[in-house]
Amino acid sequence: MNPQNLLKGQVLEGLLSTLFKRANYKVVPLGVEHQFPDIDALTVEEYKDQLPESLRMLPDFMVYRWETGKPKVFFVEAKYRTELTQSSLSSLRKSLERQYKRWSETYCILALANPPVRYQEEKDYHHRYLKVIDLRELDAYPNNPKDFWQKAGDITKVFPEFESFMKANPLVEKLGIDYAQSLEPLLDDSVKIIKALGSIIPRQ
Repeated sequence: MNPQNLLKGQVLEGLLSTLFKRANYKVVPLGVEHQFPDIDALTVEEYKDQLPESLRMLPDFMVYRWETGKPKVFFVEAKYRTELTQSSLSSLRKSLERQYKRWSETYCILALANPPVRYQEEKDYHHRYLKVIDLRELDAYPNNPKDFWQKAGDITKVFPEFESFMKANPLVEKLGIDYAQSLEPLLDDSVKIIKALGSIIPRQ
């Protein structure tokens, strides 16, 4: 397996796992890399030949929280790209379409070091670099990189508990959660990590 792809995947998975845990979700690793720890020794050809697609398409992890005595479950796939070009978008879409056939209720969290959209705000807000794609709605996503990125959802809106642990939410003050314990500084740090990966890992 490509060590650079493994590195960026592992970093992003660790980052997202931390975010979900801070937002009071339970995180269960599912991805094929977790089920077969020695998979990084395989070449791409061996990986495809020796593992069935149902395993290769496993979401990276399952997250859940309890609602009225029942678990609310989300399957999450983490994807990192330095940029979203027409070529990389086509490749991404094909990958997500294959995953949808096996795991239709998956949410892909896509991190981009260089988003295709220019923003007016001076601050590097997380929603510039971190977006959520519901695979059940993939057919409705445009083929243009800029429009595709703009349609993708904000992680704090798609996953309800994220919104609850933002500083601006009254619940944060009610629960006695200070700024350092809220999600906002962690999301700010996630932007720095996503951008740093773009500078140290060669473009695809």
